[in-house]
Amino acid sequence: MLRTRSFTKKLKQVSVWLWSLGLAFAVADNIYFSLGEYKISFSYIFFFSAAIACLWAEKREFGTRVTLYRIHDLLIYSSWKYLLLYFLWINLFAMFTETPLKSILYAASGCFNLIAVAIIPQLLFCERTLNNISLLPSRLKIAFYFFTLSQAVLLLSVLLPLFLPEYPFPKLINNPLELFLYFMIGFPFLLWDFSSRSRRLLPRTLSGVTMMIGIVSVLIAGGKFFILSLFFCFATYFAFAVYKKIRLKGMFFSSIFLMFFSLLFLFLVDRIPNFSPMKSIILQEIAHHRTILEYGLKNSISGAINIAKETHYLGVGVGVLTIKGVWTRVFAEAGIIGLFFYTCFFLSVLKNLYFIRHEVRLVISNIAFISMLYFLFFGSHYVANPYGPSIWVWYAIWFLFSSTKKKKEFSNL
Repeated sequence: MLRTRSFTKKLKQVSVWLWSLGLAFAVADNIYFSLGEYKISFSYIFFFSAAIACLWAEKREFGTRVTLYRIHDLLIYSSWKYLLLYFLWINLFAMFTETPLKSILYAASGCFNLIAVAIIPQLLFCERTLNNISLLPSRLKIAFYFFTLSQAVLLLSVLLPLFLPEYPFPKLINNPLELFLYFMIGFPFLLWDFSSRSRRLLPRTLSGVTMMIGIVSVLIAGGKFFILSLFFCFATYFAFAVYKKIRLKGMFFSSIFLMFFSLLFLFLVDRIPNFSPMKSIILQEIAHHRTILEYGLKNSISGAINIAKETHYLGVGVGVLTIKGVWTRVFAEAGIIGLFFYTCFFLSVLKNLYFIRHEVRLVISNIAFISMLYFLFFGSHYVANPYGPSIWVWYAIWFLFSSTKKKKEFSNL
């Protein structure tokens, strides 16, 4: 009996590591495998393996019937029910679109994300009892370690060619703008972890160095959008701290320290020989991606409205458009009904995050609230694929903090 329980516990631990590896590879778009004409992110292998290991552990611990009940309750009695209805609507309406098979395949991919990327973390990083749901920081640390380390590696893969152009570094990211957006969604969590005076998920050195690399990358990339994004994250973070009556001295000086060394680093490397020519080449590549993205955004709203009118606001089908942005693409592909379900999910999570903030001090739910606001007002308009794992992992993390009324070991943060 003890051996059985030990094996079940190990299965859960393996699942945590596999899901965290999926989180690490979620934005590395040059690491993929081909399935016919489709390029599938390598992270799906880890998410799928994590789901299998987790469900196996749940079955061993609770039995098949109870496991199915737990999955059912997570889907039906939470914010996830809106995304479930969204994908059910896509599957239903896909038969009336011009390319039903492609729409159904995208819907199946979305359902996979819903289970493997979004639902499974609720079973891995939370402890459910009859009275409450508690976070498990010991497991959550693993996910944030992998996120932080992968961001540092991926950001360095963009920065290192600036300083060592003679070395052929592997190109892990095809579009650095998506990496910067992915980093900015997680930036509030890193900032909180860096400036927190009490318990942390990460060593202060690791979160600080990753943020410094990210800030330098964002500043080198330039553009009003990224500078405004940084300002929004810092300003919103301090606004919540003032609202919660947090002692700002430590957070203020740690943030000033972080920004000062990032700008100093940027100032020094700009004087390295051969840096400026290489910087110009990389900035031209980033500017090219930005031009394509901004052009797509400029025509997305009018294009989505025209498509909606042509399809009587029912949608043209999922996976057949190249429209940028979450909201415009969902509206064009899934129509007004799909947009309604998608919007309800975010409103439900935001409401839960807002009403769960009852502690006197700044809790991590506030940080998830800031991260989600950033995505809704800034990042969502720049997302190329609203059905990819790079944003679904954040859906899972936001929901994780919105559903845990009692945060074990987090009550003073």
